[in-house]
Amino acid sequence: MITITGIVRHPPCEISAFVSSAIDICDRLIDRSTPYKLDAMYYKANALSVISEKTASKLLLHQVIDSCPSDLYLLARTIINLGNSYIEEGRFVEAIELYEKAIRQMPDFSMGWSGLGTGLSHAFYYTGRQEDCLLYMSLFCFYRAEEVVDMQKIRYVNAVKKGIENVLAYFKEIPEKESLAEWNPIIEKRKGTNETNTFKEFFCNFTSDNILFLNLCLGCRKDDRYLRDKFLVGGMISKIEDCRTLYNLFSYLSEIRRDYFIARYLLVKAQYEGDIELRFLNSIYDEIDLLDYTSGNLNNDLLKICLQKSVGIFDKIAFFLNEYESLNMPHHKVWFSSKGKKDDIFRHIVKKYTSLAIPELKSLYALKSISDDLKHPYFETCKILRDSITHKYLKVHMDIISSTEQLLYPGSCKRIIKSLQEPHDDLVNPKNYHIIDADLMDVCLRTLRIARAAILYLSGHVQCTELSKKMSNPDKIIPSLFFNNIHKPKY
Repeated sequence: MITITGIVRHPPCEISAFVSSAIDICDRLIDRSTPYKLDAMYYKANALSVISEKTASKLLLHQVIDSCPSDLYLLARTIINLGNSYIEEGRFVEAIELYEKAIRQMPDFSMGWSGLGTGLSHAFYYTGRQEDCLLYMSLFCFYRAEEVVDMQKIRYVNAVKKGIENVLAYFKEIPEKESLAEWNPIIEKRKGTNETNTFKEFFCNFTSDNILFLNLCLGCRKDDRYLRDKFLVGGMISKIEDCRTLYNLFSYLSEIRRDYFIARYLLVKAQYEGDIELRFLNSIYDEIDLLDYTSGNLNNDLLKICLQKSVGIFDKIAFFLNEYESLNMPHHKVWFSSKGKKDDIFRHIVKKYTSLAIPELKSLYALKSISDDLKHPYFETCKILRDSITHKYLKVHMDIISSTEQLLYPGSCKRIIKSLQEPHDDLVNPKNYHIIDADLMDVCLRTLRIARAAILYLSGHVQCTELSKKMSNPDKIIPSLFFNNIHKPKY
């Protein structure tokens, strides 16, 4: 204890000690399933954020939102914290989806509307494509936030006003408020076709409901534009002597896009209750050899291939970045997200740039954030499952038959990590992994949605970089290769 001029001052304590104590209290409330369980999860997430456990914090906040708490104030606070963290990381795709979900539950949630407006304006600015529909939707959201904001909350009011000013700066002529009504992104979702009981209609509805179309026209559901996959990468410029590199880049982009479409198609097909035949595999004939016909359940095998493709997308993004950023790393050392002794693509990218947080590199910063998230044990599950699928060690069970207590259950990350050092429960083959079919579906959907977001950030980074190249060399003629921007889903 130190006394200075009569004032008693205690030695400073480590913040981490207070945080650890707070986390311990929250854990006890969560484990006991008290009425304050969701509140405890919320406060634990905040505590984890203080000690830079960002991924664990976001996962907890997602759990609170998915639990649909009856306390709307808790829901609002959770959404604000999670949405703001995504915006700070440049991950506007996840932020947009989050705020849209919030507004559907709370139509008069002012910060939800302003958050959605911020996400849409980021999508307009950081993709390099700058679609007008995103700008109009963003302005509508901010005006809506202004209508429902509590005027006594000065900080929120000022944030909304600043958002309106930022968006209006992009307009040459300021539109009338009344004319913006048609750009409300929170509208009833349009059904895919006029057909009934067809896979095509099921595909469109399932993909739309789960936000799996590869585009950013989230609110343009009044026509068929949102049913098309807009791959944002258009032309890429290079010097004549670099044409081989340019060809390689487009090859990687083509593979990434193809893998995403195949994975999404298989995910939807596995959920379709109509007749499932092998004939539809003609459109993806290269994947037939991956099926494990001994399982007797084609739906689960389709999900296995879906997960393989989804997880593989991330490393193909790393291959692309290695070429695009001229890092010159050998391919066998290129990883999108890795821990321990393995190399990580973003360790080299960070060395190349002084900071990834600048506006020009915001999409690259978002990709690094996804890479950091994938190192968390919760997401490491996906890689473990992918490896067990590759070696045909994954066994899928119906939840009404299997006893999860008797199986090595990948739904619990702790069990999986522990199992790497201990014998498995499967006495027939100790290498086997077991999972329930419903959880396999959840893992596939979760991984595919993260892959979709990563593809959008990657394409946004390329668009912005290529636009900067053209602006810095306005008088030079540099050959370009163009990628097909529009892809209609094949059924």
